[in-house]
Amino acid sequence: MVPGLSVEVTVDLGTRTGVLTVPTTAVEGEGTAGTVYALDDATGETVPLEVVLGMRDDGRIEVTEGLEDGQEILEFAPGVDAVEDSMSVEGW
Repeated sequence: MVPGLSVEVTVDLGTRTGVLTVPTTAVEGEGTAGTVYALDDATGETVPLEVVLGMRDDGRIEVTEGLEDGQEILEFAPGVDAVEDSMSVEGW
């Protein structure tokens, strides 16, 4: 190393395929424990769903447990300043 020289570094953290991801706005929690919300079909009330979180990437979070592919959840957790909307869980 010589002071004043610059270097460009790329860190490859790996990739994962075949995983479920949701928008970060849909999740409450940190680390590996989180909560997402769905609507109860009978009452229209929000229902919390406990999930296990994995890797994060550019506005999306991997969900390793607690959701199934295609299950509908709210795009925004209650209390987030946005219009609540439902969306499907996506495979990454």
